[in-house]
Amino acid sequence: MYKNWKEICQITDTHFMWALALLDLTTDFGRMVIERFPEYFSNEQQAGPIPLSLIFEKARSGETEMFSEEYIVSNGTVAKFNIPLVEFGVDERGAGDNNLPLLPREIDFEKIRADNNSKAGMEVEWKGKHLIMLEYNEHTGSVSFAPAELIIIDK
Repeated sequence: MYKNWKEICQITDTHFMWALALLDLTTDFGRMVIERFPEYFSNEQQAGPIPLSLIFEKARSGETEMFSEEYIVSNGTVAKFNIPLVEFGVDERGAGDNNLPLLPREIDFEKIRADNNSKAGMEVEWKGKHLIMLEYNEHTGSVSFAPAELIIIDK
């Protein structure tokens, strides 16, 4: 079984939403909750939408090798949710070293660099699509985005 993120994110009680979002489905208790609340679970894995705060919590809880709120893509946290990424190099070094396309001019790099010390959650538009920045990594010279419909910023 997998979590039905769309339904979980509709829950208005934050504590209950987080309880389901962080529930270990492999335990006896997890299986009991699945039986009791089947509408919040699915037989097929879903990409989201997933609360950005949950992604941070997964990183903080030690489920990755290192935690850093600025590096939730690099530390592997985002990959655990099967969220597709759109990634760019912010300069020739970042693009070349990481085999990434260069950041398009339509995306304002100076705003990315300045916005809240480059923390995740900034929304940009590129090719008519809304993207949410998940990581700007100064060390690798890269920036990673996810489709806005897969990330919920305010939960």
